Amino acid sequence: MKIGIIGGGISGLTLANCLQHYSIPYTLFEKSNQFGEFGAGIGISESANTIFKKIGLGDDIKTKGCFVEDAIIVNKDGKTIRKLPIKNGGFCIHRAELINILSSKIDKRNVKFDSELICFIAQKNSVKLTFKNGISQEFDYVFACDGINSIFRKQLFPKIKKRYSGQTIWRGIATCTLPVNYHTAYLEFWGENLRFATIPLNKTQYYWYACKISEENILDNKATLKADLKNLFQKFCKEVNEVIDSSELIIRNDMWDLEPHKEQWYKNNVIFLGDAIHATTPNLAQGGCQAIEDAFLISKLIHTRGYSFETFKEYYKLRNQKVKYIVKQSWNYGKISHQSNKLNEFLVQNIFKYLPNRLFEKQYQKLVDLDYLNE
Repeated sequence: MKIGIIGGGISGLTLANCLQHYSIPYTLFEKSNQFGEFGAGIGISESANTIFKKIGLGDDIKTKGCFVEDAIIVNKDGKTIRKLPIKNGGFCIHRAELINILSSKIDKRNVKFDSELICFIAQKNSVKLTFKNGISQEFDYVFACDGINSIFRKQLFPKIKKRYSGQTIWRGIATCTLPVNYHTAYLEFWGENLRFATIPLNKTQYYWYACKISEENILDNKATLKADLKNLFQKFCKEVNEVIDSSELIIRNDMWDLEPHKEQWYKNNVIFLGDAIHATTPNLAQGGCQAIEDAFLISKLIHTRGYSFETFKEYYKLRNQKVKYIVKQSWNYGKISHQSNKLNEFLVQNIFKYLPNRLFEKQYQKLVDLDYLNE
């Protein structure tokens, strides 16, 4: 059985680790000449961490990541609006560190670099792949781990469209010393129709992001970017400007997801994972986590049931409802947390403050639920 994985990001590398865990052969194709990640930080939720423990990566995440005990929504002055219920906490880790962990554990003989896919043909019982380097290969099954702009999805499911949230996000890593309340907590600041968050990576580094309402495809002036962001967040507490000032690289991305759809996650011997089929906005820090869950479940099902369309159907059935819930909740969270009207901002912050805790506990349990793995 010849199995191909397209994409050497978090989704593809986690899948490679999971397949390797179950002694299932594969070949992974990465378009660059090495594994790497152009990004900042990523949250590893309780459920994603549980999966990493199952495949022997728990200690690596613990060593390289920072344990985050609390998640707290605060106003622009840093005063608590709501402490969110996080039962067992999670980790925040630099995306490059996570890629290093995932890539260091797989057999490099199974990896093909400089392999950018330019087209594919889904045949009756196989998938033919053609790469930019001129090589063509045929596989029994192919896993599409090629992100929100997936070449597989565009061809096999052309009706699924990207959806712009109306928001843009800046990300960075700050090296600085912040007060003790920043050391083990995810803090998200709300105010002035803006959001800003800090999450610790270690004792002196913080992953941060900043969000605002924006048209898509707006470019920053790199020469003035720090000053522009500091001016944008000038009414926020002084630590926000300190974090921006202490960052070398600042990355901007518009926030997109995939429109909710009814397509199953496989077609013509192509199986989809992560952003390629259910991209979500980053508001709940669940995009990477859900790809990790995809990778473990499909590997476990193949191990127990083999490669078949019944296996892929079960994979979709067990994962779809949770992912749909997360995509919807993340979209709504992004809309609710930005309020241009001062009265609406006051109302939303107070609603969050006084809503019964059981509502937030229920949402958290849905985010970290792994009971479906036992079905």
